[in-house]
Amino acid sequence: MDLTTNEPLFTNCTKHFFEIVDYVLYTTDSLMDESLLDILDKEILRKEIDLPSCECSYDHIALLSEL
Repeated sequence: MDLTTNEPLFTNCTKHFFEIVDYVLYTTDSLMDESLLDILDKEILRKEIDLPSCECSYDHIALLSEL
């Protein structure tokens, strides 16, 4: 996670692609995040090469936020 923005460093990965392609959007004037789901460690995913993998059966990493 990026500690300054509370955003994950990536939500999709392949052998040559680690980027954010998924977001949880909300307005800060009416909502604030109470908790965020931890995402898989980049090193775990590097062993698997790309998504889906043995650790993550979906092609994107799940995002979950309690607002």
